[in-house]
Amino acid sequence: MRILRAPINPTSRIAAVLHTFYLVLLPLVVVGLVYGRFILIALVVIILSKWRMLAVKPRYWLANIRSNMVDIIVGFSVVSFMSGSRILSTILLWGGIYSFWLIVIKPRSSPLMVGAQAFIAQGLSLVALFSNHSHIHPVFLVAFTWLICFSASRHFLATFSDDANRSLSHIWGLFGAEMALILGHWHIVYSGAIPQIALVLSVIGYALAVGYYVHKTKGLSSGTRRQLIVFCVIVLVLVLLQPDWQAQTF
Repeated sequence: MRILRAPINPTSRIAAVLHTFYLVLLPLVVVGLVYGRFILIALVVIILSKWRMLAVKPRYWLANIRSNMVDIIVGFSVVSFMSGSRILSTILLWGGIYSFWLIVIKPRSSPLMVGAQAFIAQGLSLVALFSNHSHIHPVFLVAFTWLICFSASRHFLATFSDDANRSLSHIWGLFGAEMALILGHWHIVYSGAIPQIALVLSVIGYALAVGYYVHKTKGLSSGTRRQLIVFCVIVLVLVLLQPDWQAQTF
């Protein structure tokens, strides 16, 4: 019996080689550009590294952009953290974190790892966004928060087949935007580095994501639901009322 093998498409081979090349060199290129204070070019390079999402028919572009948004906002967040320092060792540290994201975390596709990707992306990007709170117009703060929360929730919910996932993503994005509108007027930063809104949305998002995951995989009992609610309330109270955080209001 003769086995027929599909011919290897040279274009596909070139694309794979280019993608591997970008994956290995991207963090180094970003580190070099940020250290040279070419911040805008570093952001452009991150976008260009996702060129494959546009290497399809135009009708698929929007879907590909949405599916790659989590990776893009993580890259932008890393550049923001890098640009906040002129110390080479700090920039290299963030470059190493970005490499770990690209090589170890991003390729995983299990529900737990996809949830971790969404959690990391939302947390990092909210910290990066509100660390520049004083330089961004409130309208853009609300809009960017909506985009971050919507993209993170959609990335997580896409692993489950449910007609309500799109609506749930929009609801979480709207909730994040409302929190940005409210907490943006009383911008509080803990320990000089962690914005209050990033902690609040991370805690609530974590509790909701765990509850949704348990509901989809095992069934969410009333006892588990109460535990998640109590956990969320206790952590939020500690975050909001703890005086030892050395909070600063801007």
